[in-house]
Order: sequence, then structure tokens, then C-alpha cells
Amino acid sequence: MFVGDTYNYRIRLIDAGTVSTLAGNGIAGWVDGLDSLAEFNRPRGVVVDATGYYVYVCDNLNNVIRKITLGIGTSVEEVKMKNDFAIFPNPAQGVIYFSRTHFFNRITITDLSGREMIKEAFDRRPYEFQLESLSPGVYLLTLSDEQSFAKTIKLIIAE
Repeated sequence: MFVGDTYNYRIRLIDAGTVSTLAGNGIAGWVDGLDSLAEFNRPRGVVVDATGYYVYVCDNLNNVIRKITLGIGTSVEEVKMKNDFAIFPNPAQGVIYFSRTHFFNRITITDLSGREMIKEAFDRRPYEFQLESLSPGVYLLTLSDEQSFAKTIKLIIAE
């Protein structure tokens, strides 16, 4: 199991009751690179992809999603975003975390027929959103600002 050790600025691995450091040097900051040199700023929201080879971390106060590549020479890097924001996990269950490069203050989630399922003002940290009210399925998640600038991506809610 992987855990974001938020106030110690590290990503921890818990295996058979033993806690070890996967990445992070304990200094608040933003440095990509080898595991022991990487810096995080209040990491949380850690997920592992289906291959078990990548660990994604919501680097909360840096407002980015970071990817840890496991293996010899474990490394940390920023996840480059195509849509000005990224969400994870996707498929999701219960909660999503997201990173953004533009100030969005509204969130809208619609089903594929265009029916609004969730629409609310959104301006809080950490950038996480609860999804318990949504049934499993495919949705469109739109983040927008007051000037009607908006970005939309597909969101999958898993069973």
C-alpha cells in the first residue's frame, strides 16, 4: 500500500507492517528526479495504475499531479496536462483529485445525454471532489471560470 505522508513531504510504502520511503526527501518543494531527491509539498491522494508500475500522487500545494515510475532508479515527474487540468483516479470510486493550471471555480458533471448531475461553485483546497451521489457510468466533467472559459474531460465512475 502507498500513502502520501502529507506533513513529512514523502510517499510511503507499507508492506507487511513495515513502513519505508518510496519517494521524497522530507523537504517541502517541487523537484522531479530520483526517488530520494524528489520534493513534494503536502502530497495526498495516492493511486497505483492497473499495471502496478506507476504511482500517481496529488502534490497538493504544488497544484500538480506527479507520476512515480517504480523499478530500478525509481523516478518522479510531473504529469503533463493536455486540457489545463488532470483528474485521477479515472476510473474513479467515491472521490477524484485534480490538478489545474487555470483558475476554475465551477464544476459541472453531466451524463452522456447532457443531463446535469452535479453543478456547483468550487474553490477549495485540496483539489478533491466527492462523487458518492453518482452511479457507475460514463460522465463529462467540466471545470469553468466566471468568464465562461471551460474545459471538459471524460470521467468514468467504476462499480
